[in-house]
Amino acid sequence: MDIYSPEEYTIECGQTIVIPIGIKVAIPRGYALLIQPRSGMSRRMKIRIPNSPGLIDEDYHDEIGVIVENIDPKVKDVDIYEPSDHLELVKEYGGPITIGKGERFAQLRLIEVPRVRWRQVSSIGKFDNDHGAGFGSTGVK
Repeated sequence: MDIYSPEEYTIECGQTIVIPIGIKVAIPRGYALLIQPRSGMSRRMKIRIPNSPGLIDEDYHDEIGVIVENIDPKVKDVDIYEPSDHLELVKEYGGPITIGKGERFAQLRLIEVPRVRWRQVSSIGKFDNDHGAGFGSTGVK
């Protein structure tokens, strides 16, 4: 489901804001909502949903807000060059991002959340495919 901005918001370079979207929901038991970025918007501009996916549990009943961040730095690049008579400093600045009123800027996804019952054990046993590591230990190919 697309999320539309109820108002216009401008996010400065390096700024993080919460955009309230003007809706409250009653999520059915055993479900949750995920807030995710729209891929086209993320590709075109330096806007991110930093906690992506944002999670809204079934027991949350307040207004939904989306955390949005402009990751464009205030100063993107500094170049010093030497014209004929002096050194000149040229700065390239990042820019604010405006999300217009009525603009789609994120998505909601309803997912089923399985119920689990945890129990403590002294060992999880041995596995033939246990590499004893993580975070990329299985390689890239």
